[in-house]
Amino acid sequence: MTNNLPAVPTRTARNLPVVVPDNGPSLIRVLEQQKAQTLDLVVPRTGLRLSEGRLVVHSTAPQLHDDGVYDVNGSYGLTENAHNQLAAMFDIPLRYYRRMRDENLPLLDTSVGSWADLIGAKGVLLRLLWGSDPGDDGTNGICRAVLSDRYGARDNLPTVLATLAGMREAGLSADHIVGCDVSDDKLYLHVVAPEIAVAAPALLANYTPGGKRDMTVWDHSGGKDEHVALAPEHVVQAGLVVTNSETGNGALKVTPRFRVLRCMNGLQITKDAMSRVHLGGKLDEGAVVWSDDTRRKADELVRAQVKDAVTAFLNPQYLEGVVRRLEEEAGMELSNPQETIEQVASKLGYSDHEKSSILAAFVKGGQCTAGGVMQAVTYYAQAIENVDRAHDFEATGIDAMQLARKLEPAIAAH
Repeated sequence: MTNNLPAVPTRTARNLPVVVPDNGPSLIRVLEQQKAQTLDLVVPRTGLRLSEGRLVVHSTAPQLHDDGVYDVNGSYGLTENAHNQLAAMFDIPLRYYRRMRDENLPLLDTSVGSWADLIGAKGVLLRLLWGSDPGDDGTNGICRAVLSDRYGARDNLPTVLATLAGMREAGLSADHIVGCDVSDDKLYLHVVAPEIAVAAPALLANYTPGGKRDMTVWDHSGGKDEHVALAPEHVVQAGLVVTNSETGNGALKVTPRFRVLRCMNGLQITKDAMSRVHLGGKLDEGAVVWSDDTRRKADELVRAQVKDAVTAFLNPQYLEGVVRRLEEEAGMELSNPQETIEQVASKLGYSDHEKSSILAAFVKGGQCTAGGVMQAVTYYAQAIENVDRAHDFEATGIDAMQLARKLEPAIAAH
């Protein structure tokens, strides 16, 4: 047994293909690497301890890896998500928790340990990625989540495989997945059916997003993605986005997501999303080994949910109906776009930088309408580096348009 741990697997990646030959970078490869170094551990709350703000793991059996057997006991850095969950578990106000983490680590260690002793022996599920972390020397890995021992974990790798199975049953192939993103907390699969498309001239009238760009689109002749320079077409394609969280950040969700061919803006129809909550039976203490029956049932649920979503969302009638409703809402002229965008940004919690970036995209877009606000939001979302923020931000696009419409009468009356 050796303590010379392999590196922690890749944790965040954007725009991965599902799978590529010759062991190149792909979503499947990243998720396989994560699976090989994932440890799910149930401990009593009284066993939770921090040292210098890191989680202490002990009395855990050695882990078998392709190139050896490793002792994974030691300290683990915590993701922001895990810190937030730990604060919530002990009812420590988050602002105070973060101040202790930033200014007084010994006090944080003592506070968590003291509350853990008072809470009792109720079980806690720790979701760990073990391995050496170049960004945090001396640790044995990353703690990604601190969850209830009733959390029904749904891992990303089987979710992808079950999604592909559901797509196949509904008549789609892996080629319809045009982009995959993964973060510490979520997985995102973007599915596009370019054969299901409608013209949306009213929605895209006068829209010129940031000039001509190279974009990835569907090549109808070869069935593959390739980079081409797009002509300005009024085309919206049907699609959806599948999201999953391994760390307690929301249910498995399938959301209709249309792609505007001219600019690759994604329009998420969040009100129609299908979701399924992760909740399981109580887990015993120690390292968790999910049963084959549990995994099989979970796979069947995902496969059926994806198949149902493809049937419901990837059809011409659904696409046509939603696009026509968007066109009816999008055409409202804005009397004072700057004030409108400032108020929209405030109500939707955008940062000052996001607000100014939306305004710049709005001006370049050329649509002085409520729809122009939606286009500016979804266009700028593509430039956001943080995976989770980019997707959450894009999901507010239609909300931003509808809010602009609601605000316009009062702004125009000033």
